[in-house]
Amino acid sequence: MPAAVRYCCQTLIPLNNRVSSEEGTMSVYMVYICHSVSDRAQLEKYWTSIGPTLEGQPVKFLAGYTPFEVLEGDNILGVFVGEWPSLEAAKAWYDSPGYKAIRHLRMDNAKYTGVLVEAGFAPVQERLRNRIR
Repeated sequence: MPAAVRYCCQTLIPLNNRVSSEEGTMSVYMVYICHSVSDRAQLEKYWTSIGPTLEGQPVKFLAGYTPFEVLEGDNILGVFVGEWPSLEAAKAWYDSPGYKAIRHLRMDNAKYTGVLVEAGFAPVQERLRNRIR
């Protein structure tokens, strides 16, 4: 078991709390959780339209609507996880004209929670206080 996993909940053992890419920026994970869908046909249109907006982007796809198990909380329909080299890179794609033109297809036809989360572990005293915006 990795040391970070073994010690993440212990308060007295310091952790390497940040993971940097080659450029020295912080890796960021984009996590989208689908809670409900009102119009699947329009959501599928979104899924088929998103590919071109991601061409040439520095994203690594880690999981996309693959089988999952809910361990705690309300039931969900699906999960997407992608790794970006930095918060700036992820937000630049999210705010790009190409993605802005299609994201309404997801937002109008399904309920998602989407977050960008930095890699690593925050010290105990900083946990639950790290919202970027």
